[in-house]
Amino acid sequence: NATLSIRSPSIHSTYCNTMESLHYLIFTEMGDKYLDYHALKEAWRARASPLEHLSWKRVTPFQNATKEILSSTAAALASLQQPSEDRFVTVSSSDYTDTGHYSFLDDDDDNHTVSFIDNDVKMEYADRHPGTLKEEDCEDDDGDAVDDDNKYLYFRINDSTSPITTTASRYLFSCAFHAPNESSPLEMKVAYKHQMSLRIDEARQCLNLDCFEYKPSCIDIKAAGDNAPVPTNRDLERFHESFYPEMKSEGESDSDDDDEMKEWMDKKVQPKKDETSFSEENIAEMNYEAMVGNFVHSRCLRLRIPMSKVVGIRLMASTDPNAADEGDIGAVLILETNERPGKDAFAARMVRSKLQQENAFTLTSDWTPGKMASKATRFYFYGNMFELKQTAALLAKRCTHIATMLASGDDASNSLKSSVSVEYGAASPSFKETENESPGGDDQDEPPSKKRRTMTTDGAHQALVDAKLVASLSEAKEANPPLSTWDGKVANSKEVWEAMMARQEDPTKRMMMKLMMRGPEANSAVTGVMSAVLGGQMGASRS
Repeated sequence: NATLSIRSPSIHSTYCNTMESLHYLIFTEMGDKYLDYHALKEAWRARASPLEHLSWKRVTPFQNATKEILSSTAAALASLQQPSEDRFVTVSSSDYTDTGHYSFLDDDDDNHTVSFIDNDVKMEYADRHPGTLKEEDCEDDDGDAVDDDNKYLYFRINDSTSPITTTASRYLFSCAFHAPNESSPLEMKVAYKHQMSLRIDEARQCLNLDCFEYKPSCIDIKAAGDNAPVPTNRDLERFHESFYPEMKSEGESDSDDDDEMKEWMDKKVQPKKDETSFSEENIAEMNYEAMVGNFVHSRCLRLRIPMSKVVGIRLMASTDPNAADEGDIGAVLILETNERPGKDAFAARMVRSKLQQENAFTLTSDWTPGKMASKATRFYFYGNMFELKQTAALLAKRCTHIATMLASGDDASNSLKSSVSVEYGAASPSFKETENESPGGDDQDEPPSKKRRTMTTDGAHQALVDAKLVASLSEAKEANPPLSTWDGKVANSKEVWEAMMARQEDPTKRMMMKLMMRGPEANSAVTGVMSAVLGGQMGASRS
């Protein structure tokens, strides 16, 4: 009981925080890692705002960025009405944005542009990939400087981070890994913006696919009484471990092996002694803290593709006569390699750990379901045209043979030239066999002080158990991460949305809520309803 009374104030003190102060705290602690911070923001939107999540899935490029783009049969092409230039979109290095960095308009403020280089060194950086050297950060494989744009002017070389350039993230919707002689690939879809990102290591000429394994479920913040989504003490404890470690009292143990403590940790948080229930603000704040705690205790997973291994590349677009610009067009960027991903292609890191070494990328075995990525030679990335074209353009800027392949749909050196089928089931079996051992095989003879710390799959499973994110190793194997992590769905979002509509008493607003779920074709209907509502309000005002 004494231990419980020690822990309780540190847990309960947080639900007095305002959401504004909580957001400021998270930005202060994580803002230097722009991708992590904005992925966390979008995960919270998906968890607490079903309208934003469901409507995002219905935007035009999301709907059109599908495998239908790959069709090569005459009937399919006729139905798509796809012109030949969309079958192979030519790209040059000059297509890469003049700004030289990733940016987008803030959802919360249309007048504010989020820039991934808005920091004291005026460049984007990320945790270093295992085995890379800081001396190579600003040079390519030939020792030539890659800083022709002065991107690294203020870069301070260090052991833990290196320059990186994000090119597709907010509008990267899914990816697929296709192995030779397989009839279908492994498809992975995002559940929220920034869950997957394409990032280019310009110095080492590598394309990285970085993925966050955390996937939220939707909660009804406004539900009352017994239906209110109150998190457990353990959920909030994860938040405290990451952001308020100094609040632990003297003599307090990290262990909850004590049966009484374990029972308390798994119970829902209770109101303070002088309160009978939580306010709606309390519920939102506690759930935000709980989600942040679970997000930062999860991992960022990486697949790395060297540009030197790319023997085919192709950018294809969907056809949409109503598209205003490239941001409204669904597209797919396809890469083909001359060998399967090697043992240094897969890495993982904790999003935010108390242990500094866990925050760094470490080599791991293939983390994709069924280890399909390590068998693949074709990689499909679906998103909007703008971001994927930026990715292709920067690849062309940094790699001459990729630039040659992208310059024309008929280049003989391109294994994915316009005359080649890129439909699923057509992956070429002609590739070079590579050794694909468990990570760490190259440094077995190195002294312990020089060995790279590696994270094996078994080690990752044990880490999940130690963090109390799962109950057992067998459960961890299902959560590391299962195929459902990449199904693109947020559980309960539809049910929460229907509950919100049921509580909406204004019939006009309820009609608008229904229309917004019907996708792009409902835009004119929503506009008409809004005009009628505004017109009626103006008429009433004049009268």
